[in-house]
Amino acid sequence: MPPGFDLEQIKKMLPPGTSLPPEIVKAMQQASGQSGSESSGYTPETLVPIPPAPQYSPVTRSSPITAADYSPFGSGRDEGQRRLALIAVETELNAKPLLLPDPNSVPSVEYMLGMAAAMNGIARQKFRPEDLSDYTAIVNWVPRFDGQSPNRPRAKELSLAVALATNNFARPYHNIALATAVFALDPASTSAAGNMGAAILSAGEMICEKSPSPEALAPYRHDAESAFLYAIRQSMKGNLWSEASLVPVINLGNLCIDMGRLEEARSLFMVARKIKPESWDAALGLAAYFLALNKRDKALAILEDDNLDKPLGTGLPIKKNKSLEKSDEYADLPPEAPEEKFEKGIEIMAAEPVMTSADFITQLDQSERNKMRYFIEHLPPAGSYQAPSIKKLTQYSTLKVISGPQGVSALKDFSEMLSVFSLKSFASTSNRQLDWLSDMGLKIDPGVDMDDVAKNPQKYMDKDMDPNVKVTGKEEFLEMMNQMRMEANKAKLDLATGNTASTITIAGKLDPINIILQMNPDDYADPMNIIMQKMNYTGYNRKNHLYEGYLHSLNKRTYDQVTEIITQCNRKMEELIKVRDAEQENFEKRKEAAEKEAAESGNSFREAEWALIGHAIHVRFFNAANQIQETGFGSATNVVSTTYMRRFKPNVEAYYYDVIRHIALISDPDVRSKEEADMRNSIYQALTWYLNTVLVAHGSFKYHDEWDCGCNLEELLAAREAEDEALAQEENERLARNKQAKAVFDSGEIPESSQLFKKLDSFVDEYQLGLIKVRASCARTTIEVNTDWLQKAFNLPASFSYKSTTSEFTGATTRNAGLSVGVKKEIGNGEVNANVNLSVSVSSDGNGVVKDYSVTAGADAGVSVGKYTASAGGQVSISGDQGGIRDYSVTASANSSVKYGETTVSGGASVSYGSKGLETDFSAKVTQDFSNGVGTEGSASFEASTKRGCSVSGDINQTINPAGAQVQKSDVDKVKKESGLKLNTDFYKKELWSGKFELKSN
Repeated sequence: MPPGFDLEQIKKMLPPGTSLPPEIVKAMQQASGQSGSESSGYTPETLVPIPPAPQYSPVTRSSPITAADYSPFGSGRDEGQRRLALIAVETELNAKPLLLPDPNSVPSVEYMLGMAAAMNGIARQKFRPEDLSDYTAIVNWVPRFDGQSPNRPRAKELSLAVALATNNFARPYHNIALATAVFALDPASTSAAGNMGAAILSAGEMICEKSPSPEALAPYRHDAESAFLYAIRQSMKGNLWSEASLVPVINLGNLCIDMGRLEEARSLFMVARKIKPESWDAALGLAAYFLALNKRDKALAILEDDNLDKPLGTGLPIKKNKSLEKSDEYADLPPEAPEEKFEKGIEIMAAEPVMTSADFITQLDQSERNKMRYFIEHLPPAGSYQAPSIKKLTQYSTLKVISGPQGVSALKDFSEMLSVFSLKSFASTSNRQLDWLSDMGLKIDPGVDMDDVAKNPQKYMDKDMDPNVKVTGKEEFLEMMNQMRMEANKAKLDLATGNTASTITIAGKLDPINIILQMNPDDYADPMNIIMQKMNYTGYNRKNHLYEGYLHSLNKRTYDQVTEIITQCNRKMEELIKVRDAEQENFEKRKEAAEKEAAESGNSFREAEWALIGHAIHVRFFNAANQIQETGFGSATNVVSTTYMRRFKPNVEAYYYDVIRHIALISDPDVRSKEEADMRNSIYQALTWYLNTVLVAHGSFKYHDEWDCGCNLEELLAAREAEDEALAQEENERLARNKQAKAVFDSGEIPESSQLFKKLDSFVDEYQLGLIKVRASCARTTIEVNTDWLQKAFNLPASFSYKSTTSEFTGATTRNAGLSVGVKKEIGNGEVNANVNLSVSVSSDGNGVVKDYSVTAGADAGVSVGKYTASAGGQVSISGDQGGIRDYSVTASANSSVKYGETTVSGGASVSYGSKGLETDFSAKVTQDFSNGVGTEGSASFEASTKRGCSVSGDINQTINPAGAQVQKSDVDKVKKESGLKLNTDFYKKELWSGKFELKSN
């Protein structure tokens, strides 16, 4: 019989038309008569008086219970059936005696302190380094296990730390040492003793995990049982149970289940139920008791009690809770977790539909549920967000192609696009940060409309933004920070007592979405909506974390792969450059040696040939470098393009589509707007990183064209061809010289350059016979006739010269004769002159046979009147050998000039015809001299010629100290005139500029 109830009260609680089976009525009557008659250990009188359980209100329903009235644990019972099942089970339990522990079996405080001291010492001996550092960070005092130095406030403050370590840290010895040290601070504390027992029991299970036999676990279970018994006694008020007894009683009951002492466990759980009938943990203990007896149906009856205080309150949407449990292990994945973990978590979360309160309100019309479900599944339409395309670069599949003009242009365009995207991301991030600072009291006006920057980043790309930032609210911000610091200290203290409200308050200030955690569903007219908001908060946070972590992992892995490829490529290039430099150095040494050898031997150095050899080194380097760079480019671009298209882009788009639906369910519009901004900012940052990696992969490699070395292959080939022609000509000349030398040798002639010839020629006799000069040696005889002195002495208009040289070895003779006739006559202010000249040269061998001859005859005339001059002339030249005439030419020319002040104008023409064809030249020239009277002088000239082309030239100079320089110039001129010495008179001038520009004619 449930405590505080009789048979008539139970009948009133049943739904209309429902009656108790006769066997249950009989059993309840028997249980009512036996209550408390056969208990052992603690007597029923030691139990705290239990108030009557709340009365069930009668159910008035005209129609049968529908299937929508589901059973939360799957038993299939409706509401009335659940009540009947629970009454039956409780009747059965109350009919059994209570087997409670003997009060004399509870250990003393001295025993507990001794046990704590022993366990603390053993645990600290087995510390790992991290155990010691964490333990000493909390236990910053020397624990005393004599009970003489209690510190109850400190023990209470650390109670939560012990509980958290026991439940979350897989570090058994650390947990035991911490729990025993805290127990020593307050041996009278129920929670300290209970925590110590839980820590010992949990540690034993971890230590014996590989061999969890009853024998191995026995010592830990014995000590834990002692701690729980001690905690129960400390919790009792006199001989009565109290609320503080609930936890150690349940803990001891669970330990009895583990040790197979089922009836003792049942008794303890029943005591817990009498202390707190709505206790969920006590109900779980009784359910475990029935499951141990293989009575699953009775375990379900206990758990389906609608009055139980379930973890998240009445009306918990169990279905949604179970779906979240599937992804619990992925809720707090660190950034360095494997991508497969993130992918699995995303897969699990994406497979579960976004739940709304409509899914859990049984009275809601099915059509209304479907409408809400449709709204969620189509908010927004799938594919509403598209990540940027990278085809602008990925279309260039080879390094050679992307290194071309179109590829370089594409890289530039992509870089500009990335800059726009980065600016948009920066503006979005700045906006969020400015909003947060504004909420904290600090108002910052950046001088630029960040909303406009985020929406229209192109407008600001080439704009020199130098904003005038204005900051206000510094005092408010500092005050808010101080307030948050105090709240943080308070939250720290509250956490030690298990109170998380102050921590949640701080989190709500940092991000308003966390305020949902402070809401109590029972305080609102629609508690289901609050519950669903909390569940939506959990789903949103979990998905956001998974997508952010996954994109970060993809970004980091891709970036690391690309940088590793680039590093390997650079390493190979460094090795190749070393090989190239060594080959180049060897080439320079060989070239230097060849140049030196050519100089010593008198041969021509083939510069162009060696330049081609050097160019071949460049080509080999470029080919090998291109192979390395092409391989690196292909690997890097394949990594970024494949990962982007197959994994990154689909998940970015899924991120938006999946998470935006949770954001849409947030009821507060301001919070909804901020969370959407945060999500977009997260997407922008991830995309900016990846797109930058794409740019790095496509732009970090260099293709070498053949002309990158600066060598002009056409010019090198032309230069080598010219060298080959020059060498061929030189070889022909050498052969000709050898042939001539052979002929001379055959003829018996001794070369004039030889030492023998010079020695023989030194034995000489010389005679002067009037106009005739004779020089005779053992090598040659020379006869000269010259009339120049007669021309000067008697002012004759003509002169004659003759020279004959005969070899004493072969008799070969060379005769040269020349005749020159010239007249000059002044007529008024003018002058007229005319000249005629003739020269003849004949060479013959020792037999008198003519070997070579040449005849040249010419005439010219000129006239000069004032500043005008004119001249004209002509010449005929014929040369030949035994074979006849070898070369001939006829030339005629005329020139004139006139001077106007400082300007001179001149011109001329010449025509030549001979064995080389016809050659002509017509020219004109203008020369201008100027002076400014203060020492600056200059000249400029322009000449145009059909043969020489056009040229412009000039010079400017400055006289240093014009007056003094003039005196010096006069003195120098006098010395020059008197002594006949050639002295430099330009020392007093400084050249300021001179130059010449030429345009050659073809």
